[in-house]
Amino acid sequence: MTHFSLSQRIKLAYSVSFVLLSLVSVLLVFAASKKIEDHIFEKQLQITISHYLAAKAQGTVPYLPPHISVYPSISDLPNNFSQYINNWTAGVHELNHPNELDYHYAIVNHSPQQFLVFLSDVNEVELSEETEQMMMQLILVGFLILLLVFLFFFHVILKRALAPMYLLIDQINARQSNPQQPISYHYPQDNELGLLVKTLVEYSQRIENFIRREREFTGFASHELRTPVTVIKGALSLLQMQEVTDSKWQKPLKRIERATASMSDIIEMLLSLSREQRSIACEPVCLSDVLSVVITNFSERAASQDQVISQHGDFTVLPMIDKIPAEIVMTNLLRNAIQHGCHGQIIIEANESSLSIRNPVGVQQDSGQSAGFGLGSIIIQRICEQHEWHYQIDKHAKWYQSVIEFQPLQANSTEPKNPDY
Repeated sequence: MTHFSLSQRIKLAYSVSFVLLSLVSVLLVFAASKKIEDHIFEKQLQITISHYLAAKAQGTVPYLPPHISVYPSISDLPNNFSQYINNWTAGVHELNHPNELDYHYAIVNHSPQQFLVFLSDVNEVELSEETEQMMMQLILVGFLILLLVFLFFFHVILKRALAPMYLLIDQINARQSNPQQPISYHYPQDNELGLLVKTLVEYSQRIENFIRREREFTGFASHELRTPVTVIKGALSLLQMQEVTDSKWQKPLKRIERATASMSDIIEMLLSLSREQRSIACEPVCLSDVLSVVITNFSERAASQDQVISQHGDFTVLPMIDKIPAEIVMTNLLRNAIQHGCHGQIIIEANESSLSIRNPVGVQQDSGQSAGFGLGSIIIQRICEQHEWHYQIDKHAKWYQSVIEFQPLQANSTEPKNPDY
C-alpha cells in the first residue's frame, strides 16, 4: 500500500472495516434470530405438552395444534422419522432431517411403562424459502445503499478533515515561487498538524539560513578568486606592452596567459556549479580537439610513471561540446587515470557520442582508499549532471574504466535554471 496516498489508505481501511463489520453483524443477527426461533418453537412445544398432559389427567379431551402430533412410541412416527432421531432421552430436541425440513420432537415419560412422542412440524409455521430469499435481497440492497451513503459522507468528512493538510501543501508550493511568502501559523500547537507546521517552518528557516550562508560564501569566493586573476592579467598586459626582444620570455608569457585564461574559466565553471546554473557561455569546440590538448599536456607526466596513453576508435565522430566543461572533465579523468593507475597502458576509446578511459590498477587500489577518485570524480559528476551527460565508472579487480556519453551541443541550454542565484 506504499503507492497509495494518505486519503486513499484511510478510505480503503474504513471501507474494508465497514464491510467486514456489517457482514459479521448480519451473520450474527441471522444466527441469533435462528436460535431465538428454535427457542420459541421448543417453548411452544413444552407448553402444548403441559396442557396436553394436564387435560389427560383431568379426563378431558386434550387439544393439540394442527402442526403438533402425538405418538405412543418412536416406532409409530411416520415417514421413518425415527431414523433421524439422535437423542432418545426425555426432553425437547430438534430433528436432523437431511432435506432441511424443520421438525422438533419431545419424548415424555407418560407412565413408567409408556413414552409419548410429540412431533412438531414447524415448516408451516416458520418463514417460507421464498420469504427468506426476499428478505435476504432486501437486506443486501439495504446494505449496498447504506454502504454508498457511508462512503459519500465519509468522503466529505475526510476531505474536510484533510483540508488543512492540502492548504499547507499549497502554501509550501507557493513558497517555491515566492520564498518571502510566510506559512500560515494559526494551527494549534497541541495537535499533529500544528506540530508539523512548526517543524516545517523551523526546518525551512534553517535551510534558508544555510542557503544564505552558501550564497554569501559563493559571492565572497567569486570576489576573492577573481581578484588575483585580475591582478595577474593586468601584470601580464603590462609585460606584453613592453618591447621584449628576447625570445626566451615569449614562451613563459604565453604560458602564463593560457594558464590565467584557463584559471578564469575554471573559476567561472566551479562557481556555476555552486550557483546551480545550467551552464556558462563558452566557446563550442570539438571534443577530439579538447582531448588532443589534454593528452599533450599529460603525456610527459604519464611517461614519467611508465604509463602510455593510447587512443582507439574514430575520434572524428565525437560531438561539438562546450570547451570549459569538456576541458575540466577530460583533465580530471586523465589525471585520475595517471595518479591512481599503475604501470601500463591508459586506453582512450571513442564510440560515436561516448568516450571511455581505462587504466590498470595495482594491488594498492584494493584497500579502497582511492575508490571513486575523490574530489575530481565529484567535480566530473556535477558537471555531467549539469550538462546532462551520462557518467559511469566500472570498477574491476585489475582496471578502472570511466565512460561518458555526451549530449550534442544544440541540446544544451546556456540559460541558468534559477536566475535568483
